[in-house]
Amino acid sequence: MTTKEAYNAARAGSTGRVFMEFDNTTKKHPKSLFAFYEGKDNVYYYSRIENTSRIPFEAFRCGGKSEVKKMYKLLEKKAEYKKYKTAFFIDKDYDENTEQYLAEFFVTDRYSVENYYTSLDALERILKNYFGLRDTDAIYQKALSDYRDYLEAYNNAILRFNAWYGYLKRNKILNTSLSLEEKFPSDYIRCNPKKKTVAMLYNLEKLQEDYPLQPVVAEADVRKVEGELKQDLSCNLRGKYQLTFMVNFLNNFNAELRQKEKGLPSNSIHYQTYEIPRVMAMQLFSEYADTPKSLIDYIERRAA
Repeated sequence: MTTKEAYNAARAGSTGRVFMEFDNTTKKHPKSLFAFYEGKDNVYYYSRIENTSRIPFEAFRCGGKSEVKKMYKLLEKKAEYKKYKTAFFIDKDYDENTEQYLAEFFVTDRYSVENYYTSLDALERILKNYFGLRDTDAIYQKALSDYRDYLEAYNNAILRFNAWYGYLKRNKILNTSLSLEEKFPSDYIRCNPKKKTVAMLYNLEKLQEDYPLQPVVAEADVRKVEGELKQDLSCNLRGKYQLTFMVNFLNNFNAELRQKEKGLPSNSIHYQTYEIPRVMAMQLFSEYADTPKSLIDYIERRAA
C-alpha cells in the first residue's frame, strides 16, 4: 500500500484502521487466515477458529456489522489482496442479508452470536462445568426446568417489542432516537425471579408513543413478524436481551445456592462466591456456547 493509500485509509475511520493493520500483517504472516468480525464477538469466534483452522490465523476486530462489510468491499477492490485467505463473520440481526457477496461471509443462523450462549444445551454445560453440578442432582434438573419456563415467559413478554423493532429494521423506518441497550427497557416488563413470571407492561400504542416514527407501524405488520419470530423465540429474539436474561437467571440461581435454599450440605462447593458480570459473560461462557456445524464448515472452507 502506498503512502497516499495509507493516508486515505486512516481518514476512513475504523475501516481504514483495520485495513492498515491487515496490510501490515500480511507482510509478516502472508500464509495465515485473516478473520474479520464485529467488535466483541472475538471472544466467541477466536477459539473456534483456532481449533478448526489448519493454518495460523490473524484476527481483526471491526467496529460493527457495517464495518465488516466495508472491509470486505475494500479488499475486493484491490487485486493484490485476493491471494490471501480471508473470512468474514457477522450477525444475522433483523436484516434481510440478501446481498450476493454475503455468500463469502459466515452469517449467524440465529439473531446474533449471543443467542449461541443461551440455549438449554449451553445452560447444561454451564451448570455442569461452571457450577460443578451433575445431571443427576435435583437442583440441576430444577434449574433447567425453571430456566425453560422463565425464559418462555420472558420471551413471550418481549416478543412484541422485538417484532416491532424487526419490522422497523427491515423497512428502514428508524431514527437516531431509537438506540437499544443490552438490557430490555425495565419499564416495559416486570419480572418475578421467585415465581418465574414476567408481566408485560407495554403495547404497540406505548411503543408508538415512546418512539414516534413515520409511517406508523400497523398492528397487522407487527403480528406478521411475530408469527415469523415465534418459530424459535430463543434463536430469533435479540441476542443481547437473551444473554442479559440468562446472566440474571444464573446470578439468582447462584444466590439461592449460597443461601442453601436448595438443601445443599454446608460444605458444598457448587456455588460461586461472586456475581457474574454481564460485561464478562461472553468471555466466561465462550467454551460452553453452541457451535453450529455451518460455522465449522465455513472456517474449514476459508482456510483450505
